[in-house]
Amino acid sequence: MNPTGIVVPVAAACAYIGYRLFLRYRPNLRREWTYYREKIQAWLTGRKSGLSLLWFSTTANQYRDGMPLHHASAWKYMTNEQWRSFVQNSIAYMEPPIGPQDSVFEVGCGVGAFSKTIEELTGCTDFAGIDPVPEAISLAQKVFPSKRFLVGNGLDLSDFADNGFDHVLAAGVIMYLDSLDEAGRFVSEMLRIAKPGASLMINCVSEPGGRNLGSGNIYIPKEWWMRAVGGHVITSFREMGEWPGCEKQRGRYSVYLRKSNIADNGCGQGRGN
Repeated sequence: MNPTGIVVPVAAACAYIGYRLFLRYRPNLRREWTYYREKIQAWLTGRKSGLSLLWFSTTANQYRDGMPLHHASAWKYMTNEQWRSFVQNSIAYMEPPIGPQDSVFEVGCGVGAFSKTIEELTGCTDFAGIDPVPEAISLAQKVFPSKRFLVGNGLDLSDFADNGFDHVLAAGVIMYLDSLDEAGRFVSEMLRIAKPGASLMINCVSEPGGRNLGSGNIYIPKEWWMRAVGGHVITSFREMGEWPGCEKQRGRYSVYLRKSNIADNGCGQGRGN
């Protein structure tokens, strides 16, 4: 049997299919090329944060009605059950716990998926948040139309007053900071906007010696928090890899804080090593 008799028709069929696909998707080619070119440029120039923001904005834009909200964020690898368990475990160790009448501020709120699940779990309805990705905030504002969700940076929460929230949290955010100096400023701002006696939760903290730095930039040893929180209270550390459905988080932990009952916003900056 002559192999040419098979190869030529197959090659012709592939060429035809490729041509039809080109005609169909040609209007999107310029946009797609721009997107991947920016990703490559961000990677080559070491702008890791810029690469992350580009990825998050693209993911948020992919949201469609009926899609699980957390699939429009960094958590798209989780099933609905895993996601609910993840949020439930993340807030379970907050002291005091989140109640129906409380106010919650989320740093790095993304599309609002974490806060929305807290609403379902606790009955709490008073939420606010900040995120640097405009596309994500646009979706969060649709999820919480009467609440305050703004584009901004967790290192500067100056749009929000001192001592304003019963609970302040950051899910999957701190590992994207570039240094321990930035982490100290980040925690200081969270404490500043928290009410005296408020609880705080910061998860996805990559621990030195852990295997899971993932897409993050920094490791934070547990002893660093003693300096970072100053006179405020560390209520507990929790290993995230031990939570059901969170095996991918091995090497990361959550830290739980309680702000001092004295209305003093000063805290250690956790600078240096």
